[in-house]
Amino acid sequence: MKRSLPIRSALLLMVGAWLTKPCLAQDPAITFTSLEDALRTPEAVHRLDLSDASLGRFPLDVLRLPNLEYLSLRNDGITELPDAIGGLQRLKVLDLSGNPIARCRRGSPAFVPWRSCS
Repeated sequence: MKRSLPIRSALLLMVGAWLTKPCLAQDPAITFTSLEDALRTPEAVHRLDLSDASLGRFPLDVLRLPNLEYLSLRNDGITELPDAIGGLQRLKVLDLSGNPIARCRRGSPAFVPWRSCS
């Protein structure tokens, strides 16, 4: 004869398992370090750190992260920023240190005011 758990015990087990899983959408402190992982749940991404990944260019897929507040692209060999970066409405921190930014136009949404542009 097959023995089963009482309904109450089974529900408690399911709720307990659910509570132990991190809820990414409610935890903006989680920093994603892989763009591939971030794109699996784009609405949940508030912080993305792609530093030292030798990207060579700005990763346009970042523009698909509507809640992005912090983006680090430190030391990635990026030489220009797309104008579309202005579409990241919630972005508060953009770390581009260590990149040889060569193109930024005054008046462009991608203009970085602390960087001298010629």
